[in-house]
Amino acid sequence: MFYRNYKTIEGVQIPLMIESGVDVAKASDKMVIDKVTLNPQLDDMTFARPNIPGRGNVVSARETQRPTGILRP
Repeated sequence: MFYRNYKTIEGVQIPLMIESGVDVAKASDKMVIDKVTLNPQLDDMTFARPNIPGRGNVVSARETQRPTGILRP
């Protein structure tokens, strides 16, 4: 793993190119980072549960009740 092309962004050095590969292989993978944003403002909806049609009445395991008529030792 090689980290290259460092740039200081808001006081933090960030590598803008990351290469990985194996010494015996001629090919390597290269990831180039075009844009870096540190601590961006995020909308609360980013973390909201998705609305899945047909699954509006999902009940969690904590809210379920045991069926009546079943005896447990």
